[in-house]
Amino acid sequence: MEREVEVDFILPAGAGAAYAQDTDQMYYVRNSGSSTITDAHTQTTKLYQALTPLAPGAGAVIQLPITLDRGSAGATYNRIQVFIRAILISL
Repeated sequence: MEREVEVDFILPAGAGAAYAQDTDQMYYVRNSGSSTITDAHTQTTKLYQALTPLAPGAGAVIQLPITLDRGSAGATYNRIQVFIRAILISL
């Protein structure tokens, strides 16, 4: 299973922000300039190996949390977009 995440941050001068997939911090950005960055964009991908055997017709819930952290000096976000792709093998 592969998950692609896009996040857009708004960073006033001196602000910083990060985001993580599960417990892995994937991206951190800091504005060291004197004006606001209105759309700091990032796009990252994480690959998961989920071995969840299922009986025919059964389903499973798989948690894939995204967290925003390390926000400072008024940093905010204006978009989170997620794509999930899975390969299923039937034996």
